[in-house]
This record gives sequence, C-alpha cells and structure tokens, in this order.
Amino acid sequence: LRSGFLGVCSRGLPSDEPEFVFLTPRGGDPILDHGLLGPTYLQALEWEGRRFQRLYQPIRHRAARAISIRAGMAVEALLELLLASLRVLLRNTVLAFILFVQDVNARIAHVVVDLIKVIVKPILLVLIILQELVREAYRRLSGKGGEQEKFEPIEQENNLAQLNRFLD
Repeated sequence: LRSGFLGVCSRGLPSDEPEFVFLTPRGGDPILDHGLLGPTYLQALEWEGRRFQRLYQPIRHRAARAISIRAGMAVEALLELLLASLRVLLRNTVLAFILFVQDVNARIAHVVVDLIKVIVKPILLVLIILQELVREAYRRLSGKGGEQEKFEPIEQENNLAQLNRFLD
C-alpha cells in the first residue's frame, strides 16, 4: 500500500477487517517510531479514524457533525463577542457609578463637617449654657444651693495631720 499500512485478513474475504496492521516506520528512529506519540502511531491513528468514519458512519451523519461543529464554533464566537461587549459596558457603567458615588460622598462629608462646625457646635454650646443656667436657677429657687454646698478642695497635709492626731 502507498500509505505504508499492511493488513492481514483472518479468512481472506475482502469484507473482513484486518486483525494485524504492520506499520512502516515514519520517523527513522526506532525509539521514536515505537512510541505512542511518535509520527508512525499518530499517522496510523488518523488513518484508522478516517477508515472508521468511512465504514461505519453514513455521509449524512458526518455532514451533520461537521455542520454542528461549525455552528457550535460560530455560537461560541458570538458568545465571546457578547461577553466582551458586556464586560466593556459594565466596566464603563459601574466605574462611572462608583466614581459618582465617591464624589457625592466626599461632597456630603464636607457639608456635614461644615454643618457641625458652623451650626451644631454653637447650638450645643448654647444648650449646655442654658442647662447650667436652669440648674443654677433651680438651686437658688429651691433653697438647696446655699453657701454650704459649694465645692472646696481638701488639702492633703491637713488630712494627714488630723489622721496622726487621731492615731496618737
């Protein structure tokens, strides 16, 4: 055979499949030729695959398979294109939205800080002063705020002297 494959049939009939296939070396190196990934074995595998398709698969099956593979590749390419365009669209919209939210948050933070400094802080100080004034007025009106309730710091030396006198 010109392909380099020889077949021996068990009964000698042309419809029989060969039981043994003798391969002509393709690589020129015995180690490479006898390896499963060598050129001889790979060429035999391709030949056997084509022969199997010719013998056992009808033409319509092979044509449908080829068409479905091509259609699948087209659908895959279309989905990759759709995914890439969706990725770009989402990246641009989400990035723009995130930048917008950051800008709004920064502006709100400045407004809140300014509001606290200018309005809230003085109002709280006025309320604290008013609370102290009301408390002082209540003490005076109720008579509980006399001279005897004023705070006077205690001197440590006097306490120590009194303790020493007590212990003696």
